[in-house]
Amino acid sequence: MEAMEREKPSVALIYRATERDQGRARELACSIVWILPDGRIRNPDHESGYANLVIYGRQTTDWPLAGYESWGWDVLYDSVYYVSLAETKAMHRVLSAISRQIEKLGGRFGPPTAYAAYVAYAAYAVGATRILVQTKESGWSYDDAEYRHMAISEGIDYIRQDVAAWYRQHCQAATETASA
Repeated sequence: MEAMEREKPSVALIYRATERDQGRARELACSIVWILPDGRIRNPDHESGYANLVIYGRQTTDWPLAGYESWGWDVLYDSVYYVSLAETKAMHRVLSAISRQIEKLGGRFGPPTAYAAYVAYAAYAVGATRILVQTKESGWSYDDAEYRHMAISEGIDYIRQDVAAWYRQHCQAATETASA
């Protein structure tokens, strides 16, 4: 029993993309989750500072000629309604640590120039070991869904390809509409 209590969950990211504005924009998000030693996926507790933490980005067809596949990425808290002082302190500590780590990585490797690169830096900063993509929805809990588990490098490549494919599909159509 004591060994079970000492095993800590691993940190993972669940990637999702949500269409907005009648398909002219898309929100990109990697939510921080814990994978327990038995393989179950759970939300982090509030005291950890990771609850509701999201690596967020955007895509839009409004800039089809500018060459941006993604823009406006950041690490932020999503859907936070009630926060205690202790939780606020944990959130500040986590965001500050992530920001410092991303700045360090940017100084060493150059600033991230796309959402997938930003996710790579942020994944390193939070200690994520995997990226998950939901492959089957059923119900509302993590236990009811199915996920593809990927190593960070494979997950970053998946995100990069997904962002590029959406950009090609939607921005090419927007460019053709604008020139017609």
